[in-house]
Amino acid sequence: MDIDRRRVLGALSYGIAAATLWGRGQGATLNAGRRLQAGHVDSIRAALVGYRHLASDAAPATSAERLVAAVRRAQQGYQGAAYDAVAQMLPDMITAVDAHASESVRAQELRAQTYIVAAKLLRKAGEAQLAWISADRAAAAASVSESPAAQSAAAYQVVCAMLAMGDAARAEDLAMTFVERFASPRALRDPELLSHAGALWLVSSVIAARNGDRSASIERLALADELGTRLGLNANYGWTAFGPVNVAIHRLSAAKETGDPNEVLELGGAIDADALPAGLKGRRAEVHINMAWAHTQLRNDPAAVRHLQGVENVAPELLSFNRVGAGVIHDLLGREDKSRTPGLRALARRAGVA
Repeated sequence: MDIDRRRVLGALSYGIAAATLWGRGQGATLNAGRRLQAGHVDSIRAALVGYRHLASDAAPATSAERLVAAVRRAQQGYQGAAYDAVAQMLPDMITAVDAHASESVRAQELRAQTYIVAAKLLRKAGEAQLAWISADRAAAAASVSESPAAQSAAAYQVVCAMLAMGDAARAEDLAMTFVERFASPRALRDPELLSHAGALWLVSSVIAARNGDRSASIERLALADELGTRLGLNANYGWTAFGPVNVAIHRLSAAKETGDPNEVLELGGAIDADALPAGLKGRRAEVHINMAWAHTQLRNDPAAVRHLQGVENVAPELLSFNRVGAGVIHDLLGREDKSRTPGLRALARRAGVA
């Protein structure tokens, strides 16, 4: 009965994917500076609609142990802003993990973790529909896995994917629904569950700021801050990067969403990004992105370029995939003064913007 239930849920999630990919087309993509190489996207899409595990009873060719290691490498690569390398890994990972889909609840947890990585990368690369499909499959697998950690991690990706699809209202509603479920007394005793709950408060705070609800954003940041204080360190449980510094980085992002460059500069100047765990290059670089935005708004273009160069120094690939960074570069190019920003044009070419 359990195996049949897992097969049915897996088949349903694939049916949703097919309807989305072929019924709606591939138009809902974000406008990043550039996206993943076309070949990588095509390979990931082919793996998402491969269906081979539904038509075969053959034993999986890749062991669960090797898949666990692959998921870990992919998560590390994503947090290190090595996006093209992760994209190369994903097709084989998706095909392999789907082959394990009907084996056990543990296999479903591994499947959820794989699709969580896929959702992260595809959203970062501007492939909003594929990101939503991956998040949906992660949620379906996590539900069968009976793992609260996998369920809360997948819930976060569903919220982010919905936001990427342009439905901020539903994303906010889902974030609040999920945080009520996962910010439970049990979560306060488990560092990983606490971190997932904190991450949900953080994304909900940024959504509120984007919607112009400053009071809700501040309130949610305060709740996340309480959890960060309770955790007591800048950690990376469940690949969340959650902790006091990450809360401060999201406070910076919320200030940017409300359009206050002076507050962004004040908050950014107080953040010690080096206190984050090693390997979180993308999160460190986001501070530079928001600082560059603030300086651009205040027409301090040399300082903006210096922060963009700081992004390149920390996480070179991030600048190519970040919409805010791409927008900043476009703005700077529109009023370029080569005597004040001599490195701008070359930086724009490297980022794929010019």
